[in-house]
Amino acid sequence: MDSDPRFAKRIDEATHCETRSVICGAPAVETRVLGVIQLVNANISQFSEQEIFFLQALCDYAAIAIENARWVEKIQELNDYPDDCTGLYNARHLEDAEDDARFTVSSRFGMSSRGCFIDLDRFKR
Repeated sequence: MDSDPRFAKRIDEATHCETRSVICGAPAVETRVLGVIQLVNANISQFSEQEIFFLQALCDYAAIAIENARWVEKIQELNDYPDDCTGLYNARHLEDAEDDARFTVSSRFGMSSRGCFIDLDRFKR
């Protein structure tokens, strides 16, 4: 590994291990790499085509899972609070705000707190 310029010796130095071989697979969506799955010190010469195919399949499934998780997070962000048109909070935020610390603290000290929600029909037009 010492002869390969892409290899970072500092990992071996920090872990006090000797890297003899590395097999990497890159979970990717289209041309965007989402991460790396690597097998260190595996006997590369004994890897069969079937095992290499399995590593590639594992990378493909990992990419799908990562991409799905990102989309779910994005959808939750879009659905949770801001309105698409105005960027203002929506009704779901008002419902969640009831549990908000500001409302809890104000009621604990006998203070009132108020919120206002206005629904404008055909606002986007």
